[in-house]
Amino acid sequence: MGDFIGTIANLGSIATGVVAVWAWVSFKCQARGRRARLEDYLKQVMDEAQRDPRQSGEGMRSLFHLMAHLYMTESQVYEAAFASNKVKSWPRTGEDGVAERVMFQYNPSRRSVFAA
Repeated sequence: MGDFIGTIANLGSIATGVVAVWAWVSFKCQARGRRARLEDYLKQVMDEAQRDPRQSGEGMRSLFHLMAHLYMTESQVYEAAFASNKVKSWPRTGEDGVAERVMFQYNPSRRSVFAA
């Protein structure tokens, strides 16, 4: 009986590890997919802006615009943008000089702050 309980405990430990690895891989794949969707969308917007700058606002899009078009939450957009080396973000200030919204733009030449 002791061997049986030990075997079940070992199988439980293995199953816990397998589930943890599966959850981590799933989370990373979803985050990578969101980042790719954001980059692709902003690249498309930038291409439209280069064809007709008056219509597309220099390829910039606000956080709320991206949330609506990409069906992501605020935190998902921020996570995807900050994980990307191709998305530039900056605050847009109002008349009083205080930041009112965050703007995002595709910029393939952007380099990481931590790059040597």
